[in-house]
Amino acid sequence: MLKRHKIKKIAFESTSIYWLLLHDLLEPHFDITLANPRQIKAIPGRKTDAKDAEWIATLLVNNLIKKSYVPPFQQRQIRELCRLSRSLMSELLRYVNRQTKVLDQWKHNFIKHFSSYRTLTCQYLLDGLASGQSWLELETKAPTRRISNELARKKKFLTPIFTNDFPRSAQTELQVLRNIQKTHRQEIDRLAQEIEQLSSGLHWDHKIDQLTSIPGIGKQSAIALYAEIGEVAKFPSPRNLVSWSGLAPSVYQSASKYYNGRITKQGNRHIRYILFNCVLSSLRRKNTELYQFYQRLRKTKPFNVVRTAMMAKILRIIHHLLRYGDTFTACPTRKRNRLRGTST
Repeated sequence: MLKRHKIKKIAFESTSIYWLLLHDLLEPHFDITLANPRQIKAIPGRKTDAKDAEWIATLLVNNLIKKSYVPPFQQRQIRELCRLSRSLMSELLRYVNRQTKVLDQWKHNFIKHFSSYRTLTCQYLLDGLASGQSWLELETKAPTRRISNELARKKKFLTPIFTNDFPRSAQTELQVLRNIQKTHRQEIDRLAQEIEQLSSGLHWDHKIDQLTSIPGIGKQSAIALYAEIGEVAKFPSPRNLVSWSGLAPSVYQSASKYYNGRITKQGNRHIRYILFNCVLSSLRRKNTELYQFYQRLRKTKPFNVVRTAMMAKILRIIHHLLRYGDTFTACPTRKRNRLRGTST
């Protein structure tokens, strides 16, 4: 029917996931414009579907709609799997916090005596506590010498904790949470394998190597970042990529008054989430240029501001590497100085 009426251009809003099927069906036959709902808001108080369609058509005819970026189908598949993996990781953290809550409630929180919740000894004690084992059984049935030695070193701290009563209801709750955690971990690992296979099929290996050369970015983060960004040719400059990710500062101007505010956050929030974790990871590596950049800003800026600046800096580096085919460790000094915004 659309072809019979000689329709050549179609525009619609990118509302949730409902536009995906419509876009894939119509894209081979028409010029599709996917609009950001934030940018095409009509007059408030007059919202109906018919008026919305009329307003979008008016904007389209007058070329007033900026097209949103729609990645290729295979890239969208990897992107969705990466987002699902991050969602499962968030849920996993929630169940970990629930376990800590159960231990605190019944005065069995021994996690504070270990360097991390994820240590083998800590996991062994949690499983033993969930199955109702006593401290004597945990000591004698330690699966490895390393766990046995650590239990012996911390016996004076752990023995009073495990002598407290731990009711059956708490054991059941902890056991359920442990089972859910293990299931989530298995699914996250399976997703990681599937994502790597799909990305290898698209010949992303060189791109991933370029991104992993940046301190703080691992393989999974590199795949997720490239799945979100795609080809950087659509971004004329690093500033455009930073703005598209919602990390550009807000601009307020009136007459001769001009100042910047907080970041807009009007962009890809998934990129910001990935970069946030990459920044925290990069701060663990002291002898890097990114850490030097952090120390230089931290003298005068609060941590949240410096963290955001590092996220934007990593994005600018990513744009440069993907555009020119370099790796971060192989960049000449002149190019590195240009990335820092200085000259040699």
